[in-house]
Amino acid sequence: MSIKNKGFTLIELMIALSIIGILAAAILPSYREYVLEGHRSRMQADLYSIIELQERYYINNFTYADDMTKLGFDVAAGTGYTYIYQGSEAYTVTVQPCIGVIYPDAPPIARCFIFAAKALGEQAQDGDLLIDNRGREELNFSGSVLRDWNGNDL
Repeated sequence: MSIKNKGFTLIELMIALSIIGILAAAILPSYREYVLEGHRSRMQADLYSIIELQERYYINNFTYADDMTKLGFDVAAGTGYTYIYQGSEAYTVTVQPCIGVIYPDAPPIARCFIFAAKALGEQAQDGDLLIDNRGREELNFSGSVLRDWNGNDL
């Protein structure tokens, strides 16, 4: 009487693990990019919410807020508010005046503002965001390519 073993051989298991490893190596980087893009989209939506707060502040004070604390954020004066997505810091948002080369007329904070979202940690490879009350929306992709929020090069 012969005994027949049922199960997998070591070689079959090694081949299956190799295939799983190859698939994981191909899928994980694209998944990580998807997560970073999702965090960017969420930050863009949060920036629109901050702009709503800024416009409400303007209605009540006839000037734009020059600090995140004036908009109701619980941060030290002169610092930015840090957004945390999925347990890690993703962006720090600050309000800036419209001065310099971008705005040659150098309007005061009473008439113009810029919100800059500095990417932190792993999100830094996706780039910083910028939005202002004049309609400018920029993504500084990895510090090398300047794009609008729709992905068009500027």
